[in-house]
Amino acid sequence: MHLKGARASTVPSDKHLQSLTALRGVAALAVVMRHFTFSIFGAADGPGFYLIPLRGYLAVDLFFILSGFVLAHVYGEEFAAHVETGRFGRFLWARIARIYPLHLLALLMLVGSYGHSPAYSQSALFANLLLLQGPWLSYATWNDPSWSISAEWHAYILFPFLCTYIWRRGIGARVALGAVCWIALALMTASQDGDFQPITHGAISLARSLPEFLIGMLIYRLYRSGWWVRRWRSDWSFMALAALIVALTPLWPTDLAIVTLLPLLLLATVSNQGFIHRVLNGRALVALGNMSYALYMVHLICLDGVERLARIAHPTAVDYPEQFLLFVGALLAALLMSSLLYRCFERPARFYLRELWRRRDMSAQPARPSLDT
Repeated sequence: MHLKGARASTVPSDKHLQSLTALRGVAALAVVMRHFTFSIFGAADGPGFYLIPLRGYLAVDLFFILSGFVLAHVYGEEFAAHVETGRFGRFLWARIARIYPLHLLALLMLVGSYGHSPAYSQSALFANLLLLQGPWLSYATWNDPSWSISAEWHAYILFPFLCTYIWRRGIGARVALGAVCWIALALMTASQDGDFQPITHGAISLARSLPEFLIGMLIYRLYRSGWWVRRWRSDWSFMALAALIVALTPLWPTDLAIVTLLPLLLLATVSNQGFIHRVLNGRALVALGNMSYALYMVHLICLDGVERLARIAHPTAVDYPEQFLLFVGALLAALLMSSLLYRCFERPARFYLRELWRRRDMSAQPARPSLDT
């Protein structure tokens, strides 16, 4: 079927986007080190500042953009013409299989905190079980990083319908839609004095996640069109964007400038065919990317456990270099636990849940790109 506004792509539709797996891993590590630095050293401009870029929390914005891009790659053509009930159900079940088992396990890890504060109340637990805690609660609850998967769940529900709209529109309409998304982000960040960091709970969290998710989908359409493909394949494009982001991190007063560059960094990453491609497809970074969701979801739980053990072993206040040892211990614990959870729980649970749907739905499904989504 030929859709209005479509054009022949110069990019193979079955390309394995493994470089994005590594990028996701680096982003998750940035969030982890940001949280650990603040918790252990007290401030990002203290002794531990050199461990992490000042604005590591913007890696969450990269997650939203990445999610829109990857889902458009895997499912975009499936929903391009129209949304069927069966396909919509399969898609949502696949997303539940991807995010929910580990989310539920993290809640079970924190069950001992039940009732200690409003953040660990029955109503907050109910909201978390339904993935409503981000947009529908105004405060952090239970496993705090899960606010982003709650916001993303709302994007998943809209995704098939967004595909139908975007795939039927020409380049002009897509550019206009991208501009609307950027303006929405600009208005949102203006209300927060240029800072994305506090935008994690309440309805305003959707004003952060949904435009970025949609931008990821639009960037995928740009990628598939082959726009400026030779330049994006260059190592220099990636390195220039990465250097600019690092340079703006301590200097630029608003987060929006950096967030604006993230879609271009994604485009340079996925298009690269040179040295950067080889580095990102190395075994260590791919492994980090594979376990990135587990790392993101359990790192604060690991930090709390290591800090409790440290207080037992050393009841008095610790200072540098003890803080540095605590940082390293917490990071190693988080990496070890997330690796084990990915191998022994997350992947088996995802495959099991998808197999349940396949058994329910015996109709043959079209082959998908080999991509861990």
